[in-house]
Amino acid sequence: MKIIVCVKQVPDTSGKVSVNPDGTLDRASMETIINPDDLNAMEAALALKDETGCKVVVITMGPPPAEGMLRELIAMGADEGVLVTAREFGGSDTFATSQILAAAIKHIGLESEDMVFCGRQAIDGDTAQVGPQLAEKLGLPQISYVAEIKKDGQSVTCKRMLEDGYMMIKAPVPCLLTCVKELNEPRYMSVNGIVDCYSKPLTILDSGMERIDSHTIQGFQEVKLPDGFEPTDVLSIDLVVSYNMHVWAQDGQNIYHTILRTPENRGFFCLPFSVKLNGQTKTYTGSIQTRAYNAQATIRMSDVDLSGEVVFDAPEWAMAFEADSDGKHLMNMPYIHNYTLIADGVELPNLDGGFGVNRDGQFFIQIRYDLPESLNSLTLVPTGTGLGESATAERENEEIILFQSSSAL
Repeated sequence: MKIIVCVKQVPDTSGKVSVNPDGTLDRASMETIINPDDLNAMEAALALKDETGCKVVVITMGPPPAEGMLRELIAMGADEGVLVTAREFGGSDTFATSQILAAAIKHIGLESEDMVFCGRQAIDGDTAQVGPQLAEKLGLPQISYVAEIKKDGQSVTCKRMLEDGYMMIKAPVPCLLTCVKELNEPRYMSVNGIVDCYSKPLTILDSGMERIDSHTIQGFQEVKLPDGFEPTDVLSIDLVVSYNMHVWAQDGQNIYHTILRTPENRGFFCLPFSVKLNGQTKTYTGSIQTRAYNAQATIRMSDVDLSGEVVFDAPEWAMAFEADSDGKHLMNMPYIHNYTLIADGVELPNLDGGFGVNRDGQFFIQIRYDLPESLNSLTLVPTGTGLGESATAERENEEIILFQSSSAL
């Protein structure tokens, strides 16, 4: 049994409210919140999860920043998030919104004991139309204005609020419920939930999303999953993609593929996603301090590859990189451009990587290597260095030891 909760990111009307000349809300200049009624629907789903152990999937249609809202709901207790986003969806009315959400829910799959929860209405439109329209397009029985829920086997009994009283209605599952604020008091995010929310799956779907049955992922480098592929363990990978290139994502069961087509996505960036594997992931860390910089390295080993990043505490490197964003003076810059990974004295093949400045203003290098035949020691050695504060030859001695067994000493 699973409960799919439909939520919406809305402008925070308790603060600054801006209106466009055409009378519509200027959403870009306003803070956003989770629609209040949707929080009541979320709490109702989590209460049933506490009672029955069911799975809770939260889904929203909106711009890419809505991913942060989904992470908050995962921190509250949801098991999985789904973001439906595409430029074509902009400006959707209630009919189009319900059509898109219905298609996404069908894509996720609705089984015999599943339910769909929605908030009564969104504070930015107050139409209360999306929930009922969604039920019709999914062919589900619906109960609106729900203030009490009792699940009993293959049916659910709800108190439906009226202007002058209430009705008790029983409906078979699967069904759709729209929830009101009188139903419950939404819980807060838990500390453990906040810590774990980025390790739980979040799927991004768009208008061109298609299912891929192959066990091969292609980006700049082809990565083949091992034999005995089992959908139990999840490995997180950072895949470098670029404008008009393939993007791969994965949910609890399938691998998905789409292509970035919009000019706004031009340029290289790193896309985190998860791939189901049948093995374990090990993490190796190391650090180094020099007069020019401090660096912290993290490398993760899976059944597929060794991947990770080196983050530098060197503000002047970040400024130099941003000043040379076109790369015309790359070899004259003071920062390190790449690392070689040495395992048991053998240089590992470099699959792909990149470097840049993260959101915290820190210069970083992302790296991915082939797996070693044996592993008694693991060391990062700078290569592709600039000629800034120290010569390239000196930088070669600035290695980062990640792992060294007693037999390698």
